[in-house]
Amino acid sequence: TPLRMRGNIYMNFDKKNLQKKLSYLLILIPIIGFWYIFQKYALNLPHWDDYAVKHTVLKINESDSFTEKISLFFAQHNEHRIFLTRFFGFIIFKIKGEIDFKWLMILGNLALFGILFLFYKISKKYNLSLLAFVPLSFILLTIGLYENTFWGMASVQNFWVIFLAFLSFYFLSLKDENSNKWLLFSILFSFLGIFTSSNGILIFIIGALVLVFQQRFKAFFIWISSSIIFLITYFYTYQKPTDTATKIVFSDWKLYLKGLLLSLGSAVEMYKNTISKEDFSMALGVFLMIFIGLFTYQVIFKKYNIEKRNLDFFLLACIAFIGITCLGIAISRSSYGLGVLLTSKYKIYSVLLLMIFYLVSVSSLAGKSQNRFIKIGIIASIFYNIYTFHLNLDNIRFQHQERICDDFNSKIHNNSKIQIDSKILDSLKITEKKEVVFFERKETFVIDFSLPKNAFYIVLNSENNTYQFPTKPIWNSKKDFFALNRFLGNKVKFNGFETEISKIGIKTGKYQVFWQIVENDRKVLYSANQSIDIQEVTLNNSKQNW
Repeated sequence: TPLRMRGNIYMNFDKKNLQKKLSYLLILIPIIGFWYIFQKYALNLPHWDDYAVKHTVLKINESDSFTEKISLFFAQHNEHRIFLTRFFGFIIFKIKGEIDFKWLMILGNLALFGILFLFYKISKKYNLSLLAFVPLSFILLTIGLYENTFWGMASVQNFWVIFLAFLSFYFLSLKDENSNKWLLFSILFSFLGIFTSSNGILIFIIGALVLVFQQRFKAFFIWISSSIIFLITYFYTYQKPTDTATKIVFSDWKLYLKGLLLSLGSAVEMYKNTISKEDFSMALGVFLMIFIGLFTYQVIFKKYNIEKRNLDFFLLACIAFIGITCLGIAISRSSYGLGVLLTSKYKIYSVLLLMIFYLVSVSSLAGKSQNRFIKIGIIASIFYNIYTFHLNLDNIRFQHQERICDDFNSKIHNNSKIQIDSKILDSLKITEKKEVVFFERKETFVIDFSLPKNAFYIVLNSENNTYQFPTKPIWNSKKDFFALNRFLGNKVKFNGFETEISKIGIKTGKYQVFWQIVENDRKVLYSANQSIDIQEVTLNNSKQNW
């Protein structure tokens, strides 16, 4: 009857409206969570290459020569030309009168939101529902990328080069009556990409292949011409850095292959002592490698809807950028040990590959199968986001405390004596090696985790110098490690603390050892009644080009 039909229409409308609201809410959760964690743990303190960025920006500001300013913006930094990082730093300096490194991090992390929005546009073009987009938000906005997230220079360089590459491929894939306009946008983003990080060079190679497969030969000629100009500009006065030169040894191809698989699968980690981290990541890498092979075959050799094929070309170009970059990382870093490839600074590429796998899979399904896959994707991505938070919380806290200690240690401390708050002598287990000293104390402690600075610290004091170092907690069991209190940041119980301190940067001398509890506004310093003799370790620094 008409009345029943009208009722069904209203019910369907209400159901779709409720699903839309739920989708927006789910998408916002990881965005809010990411911003909350960032605000809590980000510090306005320079780290490593940040000092070089600061130095160059100050020189740019002081220079009266326009030519010199441009030269400094595009100057070489190791094997990179980090124009965008310096430009952002310069803008911040002009607005605030100083380089605020937390602002630089914010600008760097905006690229992640740009990538997320780009994937949203692609999901719309695949005619996917808003609910289908939810897992992408939970997969990308994870604190598993913490090393880049909380580092100003690295966040701009490593996140923006990806965003700019993907933008360039996106506009290349738009084949319609406005193709010439999109081509100009693509060329602009490719230019910015190469002058953000060295792997931006891949944009030109991959973009050229996309245009060949699309049989857009006029656009191909324009693209190649502009690429040659950009590359000549990039390599003009280029100096090969001696400390980053990588010699490819073809007999090590098995090592490189393992490194590539680890890089591709590094997004997913296992809790320590569960199973081998390397084996699990490598297994995921094999799975994703098979996916790449099948998807590449489909896009290049299968004939199907031209509009969908252009979208697939975009994703295939993104995969090529990810895959070649991971291969470069594997070749240049595998010799340092395969474990290096599982560090968080390289995880972004594996995370993006997981997102592309999900997007291709869900767009290939229809009806009930698609709805079922979306639901599984939402549950799995939420679990992944929460699990990654638990797994990396100690690392984020340690990194936050390490930046505070680095700032303290970089300053001159004239006081040769420090005030001990407790006369109780509590010894530590100290293991000294050539370049490092390992400290450990096992005892049940309860400490408030609500503030990032709350932790145990090792303090070394000599007649002339004082140094402070953070520690990591030792957990009683997996149950304590995954306890809800860690997630909420309340009182947490653990079984002691440990840390490994590098002797690099510590002046030669005899040091009294102390350990300190910092909890909210309370600081208690204990004497370990122990001392260590340290001989300063110096590095053979390679010649810098910045």
